[in-house]
Amino acid sequence: MPVSFAWIENNVVISGSKSSLFHQGDIIKSIDGRSAIDELVAQESLVSGSPQLKRYRALNIFGTDFSQSEAKLSCPGMIKTLEIKADRDLRC
Repeated sequence: MPVSFAWIENNVVISGSKSSLFHQGDIIKSIDGRSAIDELVAQESLVSGSPQLKRYRALNIFGTDFSQSEAKLSCPGMIKTLEIKADRDLRC
């Protein structure tokens, strides 16, 4: 995704963005209709390591499903669709 995420005050938050739709500090409440926290826990189950390392790695792959070309991210008060490109250089 052309955005990067952080875990801040029990929320998934945009920490950097190459998309004009999202800004640093935007709180992500859901992705494709699934709670952002549930998605993060699911991503953590895919990686190994200490709890801190799992969280870090899960945030780096948050929302990644290589079969999709877009994702719907919900921020408080709005739903934005983010086009996902296969280009690995888009990560912030």
